[in-house]
Amino acid sequence: MAFSGQAANVTLEIGTGLAAAFARTLPRITLIPALDYELGELDCPNFEFQANITGQVSAAGAGALAVEVMLEVEEIG
Repeated sequence: MAFSGQAANVTLEIGTGLAAAFARTLPRITLIPALDYELGELDCPNFEFQANITGQVSAAGAGALAVEVMLEVEEIG
């Protein structure tokens, strides 16, 4: 799930690692301002992560301008 309070489109990337070590794993998702996004497992490629999952966006703000992202992880095995 995601929500962008930014004035312009924001790019959401999901992968592993932080900062310069970030490696995008899933395709980029463009968040349009003021819309709620709910992507299910059928909307995203099935990928097995072997490290901590990181979500990052191309812009960040505070308060009403925040970009909010919630990732749900299902463990198998």
